[in-house]
Amino acid sequence: MIDTWLFAALCLFVLAACAFLRVIPGPSSFDRIIAANAGVTITLSGVLVLGVAWGSLVVIEAAVAAGLLCYGGIFALAHTVRGEPS
Repeated sequence: MIDTWLFAALCLFVLAACAFLRVIPGPSSFDRIIAANAGVTITLSGVLVLGVAWGSLVVIEAAVAAGLLCYGGIFALAHTVRGEPS
């Protein structure tokens, strides 16, 4: 029987793939940034759920650290696309 946490993680990863598919044909660069941000958020949520399923605190800490780095990069990218200096 499949574990509930693993099924939830699988569903989150499918949703993240759908969000990342929106990055490619986005009508504007800001729409692509928002889709990337949503994809990162959903992917990290799936990793956190996997960390709970496996009972591994290291996975949860790595997901939080990756989330902080990704959001900093997305903010820098948004400033670059907008034309403002960082």
